[in-house]
Amino acid sequence: TRAELQTIQDISRTALAEVREAVTGLRERDVVTEIAAARSRLEAAGLRVDESVEAAELAPERATVLAMAVREAVTNILRHASASTVRFVLAEADGIVTLDVIDDGHGGADRSGGGLTGLAARLAEAGGSLAVSERGAGRI
Repeated sequence: TRAELQTIQDISRTALAEVREAVTGLRERDVVTEIAAARSRLEAAGLRVDESVEAAELAPERATVLAMAVREAVTNILRHASASTVRFVLAEADGIVTLDVIDDGHGGADRSGGGLTGLAARLAEAGGSLAVSERGAGRI
């Protein structure tokens, strides 16, 4: 019972820290900075990370919402995917910026979760959209 209570405490502290960081940190982060932070977090968890980042000039609102997409993807990969490799691709073509987060994990995204639903709404407000892979594809 003590071990379970300790696990619950650890998870609660981590969740609270993530919420605090999301509220304060993301206001000032852009997508390129967030990809660098994601690399550190994923590598610390033992995953191999590859990236192809074409830095685009983005309005702060759009850079922030893409940073939030990176954060949500990393959280989902670490919690659910059992992946060993993650690739970030940020590209711009004909004025359209795309962000792919690809992992070699065992599952797609659970669309019923609040994280992706909220992210899709924020992307829509910024003029973007969210495409999510089917289960088993391991791609957001």
